[in-house]
Amino acid sequence: MKLDNLKPNQIGFLGSPGNTGDGIKMVEKIGAALWHMNAEASLLGFKPPEFDTGFAITMRKPGFIYVDKYGNRFVDETRLEAHEAAIVTSEFDTRNYSYSRLPCYLIMDE
Repeated sequence: MKLDNLKPNQIGFLGSPGNTGDGIKMVEKIGAALWHMNAEASLLGFKPPEFDTGFAITMRKPGFIYVDKYGNRFVDETRLEAHEAAIVTSEFDTRNYSYSRLPCYLIMDE
């Protein structure tokens, strides 16, 4: 359902791989009207190769920056809305035909 309703991008999914949208399918059967199916709340996170799903990352204190795959800083970290990560990471680079901010990297000091 996520792939059918959300815009195409390379952002993975957080949470249980068992979350298959069964609750949404059940309410559709009794006549619920669905809306805002193209809205998403997306966090920054990482997916280790040995797991089926990813893990969210939320930084609460200063002392870090995000850079894109070219090493360029692309966001004011103090103003990053935690639920809109897809917006800041979905920039498509038409010269290189890729998402320049995926993957992105978190760089921290002490």
